[in-house]
Amino acid sequence: MKKINLIILLISFGIIINSNAATNSKKGCYIPKGELTCVTDITIETGKKKLNEMKKQKSELFEKSQESLKNGRFGNKTVGFIDFPRGWKMFVDADSGKTTMQITKDGIDIYTLDIIYLNNKNNNLIDLVDEVAKNQYSGLLNAGHTRDNLEMRSIIINGYKGKQVKVKRISGKSWISNYIGYNGKIYLISVEGSPQNVGEMQKNVERSWNPLK
Repeated sequence: MKKINLIILLISFGIIINSNAATNSKKGCYIPKGELTCVTDITIETGKKKLNEMKKQKSELFEKSQESLKNGRFGNKTVGFIDFPRGWKMFVDADSGKTTMQITKDGIDIYTLDIIYLNNKNNNLIDLVDEVAKNQYSGLLNAGHTRDNLEMRSIIINGYKGKQVKVKRISGKSWISNYIGYNGKIYLISVEGSPQNVGEMQKNVERSWNPLK
């Protein structure tokens, strides 16, 4: 699960939350079993072109964050920061958004940092984070996951409150999304990869994530 496309209409709050994830058309993409969104087919020419364009964009984004990487921190002031694991490298998802930053060890284990902008900073972030997590959990159920394969719980990461959605098994991998509300936006910090590695990756998030530095 390399991307999370969150365009969620929250009628109960009277607002729309928009992620920076790219919008996908049905042409040239497919929906993997158990996932929520259409994934670009990078084996065809249009998909290859899209991936190459994204690689260029992400290279520029990472170039701007070199100072933080030299200091052992992955991320930027837009999406927040975590400790940068030694030996990891940039990962590029053809369907990621403009702000999305991703690193990988081997193409399987992946960290993703991103944000969801809010159109009104006065909104109750705690309630909105809860609604985002519930929408994702419901979407995963509708995609065919059983309740015993999913977890949703409240979290506090370094003093910042949020919600977590976990998929225990999907295509041989595990995946955890952490949503944190702070300063008028919702941060997404996700880990995915081999089930035996995801736990340690999540520990790195919990001990090191910070929205500012």
